[in-house]
Amino acid sequence: ALARAIFGDRPFTSGQMRLSGRPFSPRSPRQAVRAGVGFLPDDRKRDGLLLAQTLRDNAALALRAFAAALGRPATGAMSSKVLDERMRTLDVRTARYDNPIRLLSGGNQQKVIIARWLARDPQLIVFAEPTRGIDVAAKAAIYAIMRDLAERGRALIMVSSDLPELIGVSDRIVVMHEGRIAGELPGGASEEDLMALAVGHRSPKSEHELAS
Repeated sequence: ALARAIFGDRPFTSGQMRLSGRPFSPRSPRQAVRAGVGFLPDDRKRDGLLLAQTLRDNAALALRAFAAALGRPATGAMSSKVLDERMRTLDVRTARYDNPIRLLSGGNQQKVIIARWLARDPQLIVFAEPTRGIDVAAKAAIYAIMRDLAERGRALIMVSSDLPELIGVSDRIVVMHEGRIAGELPGGASEEDLMALAVGHRSPKSEHELAS
């Protein structure tokens, strides 16, 4: 729910957000996108892809936005060039871009969604359960992409129910309990401390971190 609220897909009932130091309260995904926010949904097949369409058609959703930003139409040559570049950068493995996207592995489908957002050059990308339903090798590839994005100055928020994933990937971890923030822990915190916050118990480490 929090991830979708940040993306303008769920209404906020209380609280405030700031993006790049300015108040941020999107009332729709369109407003969030215009503000520079990207979103990888937890159910990519339902919310992130056009499964009946080809990889090229799915990628073209972002290529049109990329062309508009340059002030010119997305010609076939331009679309192919940008598509080739994005797919190569993210190592999307497919024999042909005209194959139905449903035939790709879960990891490659996820990379296509990431490639779409990168064409928009967002300031913030929200990853909701980014490695759900993909194999170990694909997980490592997604983590590498996320690290590269962070190193290039993108802000990333990852929402995950996978505790080892949170501990191993995050710089800091905010734990919620019953819709409220229960505490904040540094990356590499123990599963015990995370679980304590998740069930509503504030750990001594969390109290120290929040006070410092």
